[in-house]
Amino acid sequence: MSQELPGLPIELDAVLANTNVLNALPIPIGFNDGENTVFINKAFTKAFGYELEDIPKVDDFWAKAFPDPVYRQEILAAWTKRIEECQATHGVFKPLEAKICRKDGKFAQILGEGFLFERTPGRMVVLYDISDQKLSLDEIQFKNQLLNILLELPLASESLVPQGRADDTNEDRRYLTCGG
Repeated sequence: MSQELPGLPIELDAVLANTNVLNALPIPIGFNDGENTVFINKAFTKAFGYELEDIPKVDDFWAKAFPDPVYRQEILAAWTKRIEECQATHGVFKPLEAKICRKDGKFAQILGEGFLFERTPGRMVVLYDISDQKLSLDEIQFKNQLLNILLELPLASESLVPQGRADDTNEDRRYLTCGG
């Protein structure tokens, strides 16, 4: 059962007055007023390379983080839908997984969450870099696929038996196959 949370019951300005605390957090966080990017913490810059000057407007972030216009529109539509659902229900923002482009041109797999402010048009965005976890999961899934392929092979493979031997008997095959 998810806990219902209204918008953050504080003003955006009150949050931004504590930039030392925000910069000490190890989680990439950004704040915007709906149109302008007003703050990104050091963890955000470390994870994705962007400085505030690189993404002064929210639209600048979208264009740089999602350079493919088709994918950008898909992610923007999903993000907007989550914001609208959150506003309509005063509920919890459903996290969104996406692939974003870092400033250096490399991609990161992220899990993004948004938090709305109750009394001001502001948003806090948290982007967890899950690239390493995603790679580990992809590797596990790949290895499982290989294992399934191997398990589907016949247990007594004729290819394990040397071909063309005159003394090749069923007795010899028993020791050269997996199935006995």
